[in-house]
Amino acid sequence: MMKNVLFPKTREEKLLSTQYFSKTAKTKKSDEPVAAVKPKLSDEEIQIYVDMLLEASKPTEYVDHTKEILLKKYPKQD
Repeated sequence: MMKNVLFPKTREEKLLSTQYFSKTAKTKKSDEPVAAVKPKLSDEEIQIYVDMLLEASKPTEYVDHTKEILLKKYPKQD
């Protein structure tokens, strides 16, 4: 059914398709503009969150544990 509505081939399917899309276009679209919502956080609180995100996004130092693992598995023999 949905394929016939999206890709109508016959005259009846085209009629059904136009009816369906005209109905959905009327119900989904609103003419009234939506008012912008004021932020609930103060500038200081926003800055705290920005600082936390920047701190979390800092690159970490790469640590290579290969040598430690190899020394545990194969200790040095003198």
